Amino acid sequence: MFKNDLSYLYSDDILSSTVQDSSMKVAKRCENEAVRIGINRRAMTINHRSKHLLIFGDDMFKRDRNRLISRKMKDKRHYSEKNLLKQICQLESGSSFIENQLRQLQLPKNTLEDVTNNNFSLKMTIDSGFDLSMKS
Repeated sequence: MFKNDLSYLYSDDILSSTVQDSSMKVAKRCENEAVRIGINRRAMTINHRSKHLLIFGDDMFKRDRNRLISRKMKDKRHYSEKNLLKQICQLESGSSFIENQLRQLQLPKNTLEDVTNNNFSLKMTIDSGFDLSMKS
């Protein structure tokens, strides 16, 4: 009867209170420690996730430390992604500004080229017209 009853392993009240109480202790001790993930043998034997198991002592400290570090890493990753997106937007706006300046600078050049091409073609038609008129 007691072998199949696992309700004693689950208790939200104990988990929430231990996370709140122990996070202050964990913050001071694990500033730059690496996250090590191990196998919880008790969770493997009963086929339940270890986050629902009630653990005490050193195991609870390790779990809280890993949770805190993973939360910090997630926040840092989110912050760095946000900064990279800002930089991408700034670079894209800078490139569009440069493209607009290039178009504005090319306008006088294009008009000058059009004028010289028109003058040259006009001169060619005038010269060919004079040649035809002199021959006839």
